[in-house]
Amino acid sequence: MYGQQNPYAQPQPAPAPAGRTLPEEAESPFRAIGGFLDFVFAVVVGFLLARSAFHTHLHAGAKLGIAVLAIPLISFANQALLSRLTGCSIGKFLMATRVIDIRTSRRPTLWRLTVRWFMGGLIAGVVFIITVWTNEDVPTSSRDWQSPVTGAESRGGILIVRRKHLREWLGQATSLR
Repeated sequence: MYGQQNPYAQPQPAPAPAGRTLPEEAESPFRAIGGFLDFVFAVVVGFLLARSAFHTHLHAGAKLGIAVLAIPLISFANQALLSRLTGCSIGKFLMATRVIDIRTSRRPTLWRLTVRWFMGGLIAGVVFIITVWTNEDVPTSSRDWQSPVTGAESRGGILIVRRKHLREWLGQATSLR
C-alpha cells in the first residue's frame, strides 16, 4: 500500500535493451565442450571417491555402488547448485559461458536448474539406451528444444550464453536506464 512494494512479490525481470531481448546464445561447440567437461569432472571425482574407499574393508560391489551414487550427486552439485550460486558450472566456467533464465535474464532458480539437470540426464540416458539397443544413431534436432519466444535452444527455460556477450548485453541494459 502507499506506494510500497510487496516484499513477497516475485522479482521483476531486468529491462531488456531496445531491439534485443536476450544476450547472444553461445555457439554449439562451447555448450558441448562445457557439458562434456562437466561430465568428465563428475566421473573423475566420483571414481576418486570410490578409490578412496579402497582403503576400507568394503567389497568391490560396495565400492562400485559408491561411484554409481557419487557421480549423479557430484553432477547435480556442479550443474545445479554451483550454477545457482555462480551462474556457471565448472565446465561452463572453463568455456567462459554462463546460464541465464530466459524470463529474467538473470541466474536461473534452483528449481529451473534442477529440471534442466534431470531432463538432460534423462534424455542422455534414453538416447544412449536406444543407440546401444538398436545399434543405430538417434537423430537429434535442436528444434526439439527451441524456445517459441526466442528461437534459442533451451532446457527448462535456461539459455547458455558466452560471458563476453552477457557483459556486453548488461552494459547495454545499464546504459539505457
